[in-house]
Amino acid sequence: MEVTTEALATVLTGLADAFRAEQQESQPFKEMFKAGSTFTGLLRDLEMRGMGATLDACAVLEHRHGVWVSHPVLGFLLALPYLSYELEKQIAAEAGSCCVDKSFFLLSEELERLIEANPKRTA
Repeated sequence: MEVTTEALATVLTGLADAFRAEQQESQPFKEMFKAGSTFTGLLRDLEMRGMGATLDACAVLEHRHGVWVSHPVLGFLLALPYLSYELEKQIAAEAGSCCVDKSFFLLSEELERLIEANPKRTA
């Protein structure tokens, strides 16, 4: 069986449409539409969701890995979506492949460096 560009495009379009339909039926998506009647409401909702996920990650670092979450570590976690987006673009332009894996490897190395560089101060 020969795979054509058209067949591949049809499959990918179908997957994207199915994902979009599932996303639009999700409760978080519907909630964001409620908050999104203004740009301010949409941005506040986005910030709240991002902060909630970041605080969850902080709890995992603290309870599972014994990490004290310093201000630089918290700032890094808050900036993670932007950092990963920019790093993936840069790696894709330079290397072209495995940009997501390479990005998260570099980001995890930076997180470890920040954790080690900012230990909890003792009195």
